[in-house]
Amino acid sequence: YWNKVTFTGRLNKDELYEFYQIADIGVMPSLHEQCSYVAMEMLMFNIPLLISTSTGLNETLEGVEKIEVEEREDDVYISVEKMAESMLALLQAPPSNMYRETYLRKYEESLFLEKMRNLYESLFV
Repeated sequence: YWNKVTFTGRLNKDELYEFYQIADIGVMPSLHEQCSYVAMEMLMFNIPLLISTSTGLNETLEGVEKIEVEEREDDVYISVEKMAESMLALLQAPPSNMYRETYLRKYEESLFLEKMRNLYESLFV
């Protein structure tokens, strides 16, 4: 199976965007993830996204496929079987623009700039 995985190393923005354009799905099975620009970039390119229900992404992203982070004794884990099922479901789902629409509605750059400007202005009023 390892011959089906490519480790690219660091990519410039143009190379990265080429990979986004050919991606079928995005998978981020993190046990802890803050606000992820990678997830937002995937949404920008309308890539169906699978994330875990850990902190961070789960709290900020809506309308994406989520896989439960499970607890067992003193450990947390993500079921590989459930992750595989979710990945297959995303791959078999009909095409949709909802991921791009989510990006435009919530994360587009001008929205961030407006929110940042409003925050700064509120500090000086």
